[in-house]
Amino acid sequence: MLDVMRKHSRSFLIYVFFGIIIAVFVINFGPQSAGCVTSGTSYAGTVTGQRISIADFEYAQSVLGLRQRQGSEQQLVQLRKMVMDRLIARELLAKRALDMGYKIPIKEIRDMIFSGRYLALGQPRPLIRGEDGAFDYSRFSRYVRYYWGLNVKRFQDQQRRELLADKMRKYLETVVRVSEDEVKTDWVFRNTKVKLAYVRFSPGDYKSNAGDASALADWKTKNKARIAAYYKANKSSFSKLPEQLLLRVIELKFKSGDKKAQAAAKKKAAALLAKLKAGGDFAKIASESSEHESKSKGGLVGWRNASDPGIGKEASKAVAKLKKDQLSALVAETDRFVIARVDGKRKGDLTLAQAEDEIARKLFAESGAKGQAMAEAKKYLARATAGEKLSEIFTYDGTLDEGDDDKKKKAAGDKSDGDDSKAQKSDKKVQTTNLFTRNAAGLIPRLGISKPLSDEVFKLGAGSVVPHVVSIGKLLYIVKVIERKNADLGEWTKRRDDLVEAFANRKQAEFVRKYTYDLCKAAEKKKLISIESSVFFTRGYLAGQRKAGKKVTMPAYEPCKTIEPRPMPLF
Repeated sequence: MLDVMRKHSRSFLIYVFFGIIIAVFVINFGPQSAGCVTSGTSYAGTVTGQRISIADFEYAQSVLGLRQRQGSEQQLVQLRKMVMDRLIARELLAKRALDMGYKIPIKEIRDMIFSGRYLALGQPRPLIRGEDGAFDYSRFSRYVRYYWGLNVKRFQDQQRRELLADKMRKYLETVVRVSEDEVKTDWVFRNTKVKLAYVRFSPGDYKSNAGDASALADWKTKNKARIAAYYKANKSSFSKLPEQLLLRVIELKFKSGDKKAQAAAKKKAAALLAKLKAGGDFAKIASESSEHESKSKGGLVGWRNASDPGIGKEASKAVAKLKKDQLSALVAETDRFVIARVDGKRKGDLTLAQAEDEIARKLFAESGAKGQAMAEAKKYLARATAGEKLSEIFTYDGTLDEGDDDKKKKAAGDKSDGDDSKAQKSDKKVQTTNLFTRNAAGLIPRLGISKPLSDEVFKLGAGSVVPHVVSIGKLLYIVKVIERKNADLGEWTKRRDDLVEAFANRKQAEFVRKYTYDLCKAAEKKKLISIESSVFFTRGYLAGQRKAGKKVTMPAYEPCKTIEPRPMPLF
């Protein structure tokens, strides 16, 4: 009798112990715990008339593992938006399935649950099982209650919506048709590789034409629209400016400590200053005699901050005292003499009229330098397309196999033979890429993104030169295919069935995603989706912010943004 009482006593203590644990768990994590909702909010939103309760939204977060995620409130808000998108998608697909006459009997729901699985926003997941691995209804019901905040009936309602959405997805998948030829073409597309040799021509390596005042004026007159567009796109660069000076300089250099060279430079600089004071053209004199890097631009160094124009310590002090259009005296630095002139002053926000001269000079100089780079690139391209190898025209360290078909060259005749220009070798370097495959963005290793070039080089054979100068960003290129590795059709034959299945799965998934997204945008346009933004924050966060006296701005939300389709590259 005593033994029985002891056993019952232990059992009672165990029940009390578990009761305490369950009570604590419910208080902290159960449905009444702090969730993503402000006080007074009774539901998370509606979709085509179907209400999404707070419990529905919190359940969706739980099954996707978001309730256990760590991170800043802002990061978690973005994740909750993703959960809401998937919940909306489920409701839209379930509604469409009902409209098409689909029904889900309770037996189908129970059979799925008893088999030990459930659907979590479209993804199949295993359900909790008993210690023997079999379905345990008692354990299952407790799990649903304490982990997801639902009773069994509401969980079954969730699964009914999941199964309806799942049936709609499966129906959409049957609409997609895939042919073997389509898959083969895609496989060849993805498994063909090329290697390129290229030579880069940078406009920055060429002299600009900014010193030609008459040409600049003519260009400015003809390109008013382009100047205005640049101003509009870069308006922040012309706003809230500190005091700035538009400077021109002439420099004559000498070796520091060499008094003879210093005296000669001073004498020459003094003569130039005398010419300027007599009315000489600063730009002409600078282009003829200055040793400053701005010589090619008539001595124009551009707009500089008045506090530090960067033309030397003493020269900077001198120009700070000058008025507009005033010429400095001869200024001595440690290794050069400087003559400067202030062509303009500005501060604050500039109008288009105030900024157009600077913009015109910049764009005109760029066009001139790019024109020179293009002209030189075309000159060398003509030699490459005539049959000369890039390694014969440009510098290359080592031996470069350019994939040229010498027999074809001889048959066509090497037009470069006997041409004196063949002996003139450029100091520009030939560079190469690794073997690479096509990608949707048109990314080419070491060159950048150019979909047109990507499409073009994959149509060319080894040894072929792209027949035009390629422009990517601000740079120009001569490009040649030096190796081509075609897809292995034997490998295709061996893996055909698996490849067709994988391709079909990808295409079906993309079709379902696009269909769902379009369904969502149509519902949004008809104002059939209404979401309470406050549900993206936790009660604790909102309460803390308000207690601290901080204003809380509700997050902007665009339904289904996170499921926007990303088409797979097909051709």
